[in-house]
Amino acid sequence: MNSEALSSSSASGQNDRYHGVAQLLHWLMALMIITMVVIGLFHEGWTDEVKGVTMRLHKSLGITVFALVLIRLGWRLTHKPPPYTPPLPAWQKTLATAVHWLFYALMIGLPIGGYLMSSGGSRPMLWFGVELPKVPIERESALWEMAHQGHSWGGYVMAGLIVLHITAAAYHLVSGFDNTVERMMPGGSSD
Repeated sequence: MNSEALSSSSASGQNDRYHGVAQLLHWLMALMIITMVVIGLFHEGWTDEVKGVTMRLHKSLGITVFALVLIRLGWRLTHKPPPYTPPLPAWQKTLATAVHWLFYALMIGLPIGGYLMSSGGSRPMLWFGVELPKVPIERESALWEMAHQGHSWGGYVMAGLIVLHITAAAYHLVSGFDNTVERMMPGGSSD
């Protein structure tokens, strides 16, 4: 990172890092979401036994992500993110904001679609072994089909956004021009 950019931010008294709560939620959810995307994209080629275990994990993580995204959204709406140092070009800021809110939409929509799909299945709805109630939905119904298609296509969109997000982070890290990546790295937080 450009040391002049950091020292001017520090000299002005601004804290340019996300709060520790935001950092924890970001990295914890990133790990869970990447795990779910890998399972979702590649489970078809696995043995039935492995597929069963991994799909139960996929569903449990999905329910957890849904709960965490509500907490994260509440945190985000009540805590202003730190400024970029130096400010990003307008197109990068617009793209970052669009990707950010699309991630939120997917983190809410994908678990809802998955829950509806699983509710239409014959197996119990489990969250790490704890049985949860299902909603009354028939497998192959119009609502089930919509949930299935939305969950499938949304998974591909999520995978693409993850690649875009990691690529953009790598660009900012390698360019050294700004503090984009450092803002979310553990090791310090905003008050």
